[in-house]
Amino acid sequence: MIVVQAGQSLPDNQWNLAVTAHNKSLYRGVIGNLSKVIGTPGFKPLFESLSHDPRFVGYRLSGRYQEMLGDTFYRDLQLTAERGRAIEFLVGEYRFAEIAEIARRVPNLRIILDHCGGVKLDGSPLDPKWVAALRTVAQEKNVFCKVSALYGRVEKQPAPQDITFYSPVLDLVFECFGEDRLIFGSDWPVTEATGDYASVLKLTKAYFDRKGHVVSEKLFHKNAAAFYRISDLDPNSVRHERRSAVPGTTKGIIDLSKAERPADAVELVGPNGHHLVPEGAGPTKWVFAEGILTASPMWDSVVTKDAYHDLRLHVEFNVNEVKDAKDREADGNSGVYIQKRYEVQIHNSFGIPEAEYTHSYGGSIYRQKKPDRLVSKKAGEWQTYDIAFRAARFVGGKKSENARITVFQNGELIHDDYAITGKTGAGEKEGPEPRPVKLQGHHNPVRFRNVWIQKLTLDAMPESEPR
Repeated sequence: MIVVQAGQSLPDNQWNLAVTAHNKSLYRGVIGNLSKVIGTPGFKPLFESLSHDPRFVGYRLSGRYQEMLGDTFYRDLQLTAERGRAIEFLVGEYRFAEIAEIARRVPNLRIILDHCGGVKLDGSPLDPKWVAALRTVAQEKNVFCKVSALYGRVEKQPAPQDITFYSPVLDLVFECFGEDRLIFGSDWPVTEATGDYASVLKLTKAYFDRKGHVVSEKLFHKNAAAFYRISDLDPNSVRHERRSAVPGTTKGIIDLSKAERPADAVELVGPNGHHLVPEGAGPTKWVFAEGILTASPMWDSVVTKDAYHDLRLHVEFNVNEVKDAKDREADGNSGVYIQKRYEVQIHNSFGIPEAEYTHSYGGSIYRQKKPDRLVSKKAGEWQTYDIAFRAARFVGGKKSENARITVFQNGELIHDDYAITGKTGAGEKEGPEPRPVKLQGHHNPVRFRNVWIQKLTLDAMPESEPR
């Protein structure tokens, strides 16, 4: 169950989290309301404070959005997207143009239109202008629609309980958003003022059951779990990701709809410190402060204490910009070295034309393969890598299978189970033994936060080989 705002006052956000904390298995997420602070200096500290609770999955906005659409407003929306939270819009009449603009400018932000897009129902045909506007905003694939408040949208009460009265709007939202972008909302207890929850649930279920069990299950469960990034499992249980969907590959390991860190993952960089050590014998100039680990201005790197074979890795990073860099490759340069052998390049690559983009720029398997799509953000904006890695296999001391890697950058698939043909750049020689993961120091103050790693076993290995 997702609990949606009790009111618009700021203390209500903490109250909702507190009052539901006794049963986290039932109350899986909380939607707040930050309308009063978004676009102001007060937004970031409040949002960051709420985000410490993983059950804070997003917030509502209500009001005149065209008055909010300034640089500060968009900065707050981008922060929301980077933290994996969603926004629900209480849509007033004909605000779809502003929401469509938001969806285009912040494409990694998940947006939901509450209450069937604010439709008004009086038994007459739907307003053609409203219909056209809804069709337009629905073209943005990061916009969802909540099937909720059907009784509350009726102009004259009491609300009819005949499904045919609501069929035109249900037909329309299904046509516009399809089976994957509709989510049921109870609107309880508000719905009790215009009818009763049991009857509106029965009516909605009757309509969508006609479209089949798969569609109904998506509306009432699966779409919400994906949109709010809530695991289907009990949060108190241990979720292990142990085998790929396709044996012997890295396919199917990463599910970005599940926002929570796997229970057996190890935190490498977190809000209270980091667990990396200098690669060399000397001291490191890497600096940790306020949850952020900043790379050394020198060449020294940091590595994990443990060695890894197959693994999953999540890294959030923020590149710097080198003004008038003589060497383009040196601009914002760092890297994630899997097993200290294979580098996924970090680089200030935003805006480099595709024709000039080489396998030395951001997202590349260094000097082997450039990313399948270019999704790097501007310097100063937080980015993510989600990596699944299957180590090379060796038999009798000889390599029998290449290492394989899948990489998502900023939620976009940039390498799909790529077979790495050998070590990259300055990486160590390939071998069967597990090795640490390295964050590279390359004369750039690249910043890292929220880094975690999970050991995997993607398929059985011969008992004679090192594990």
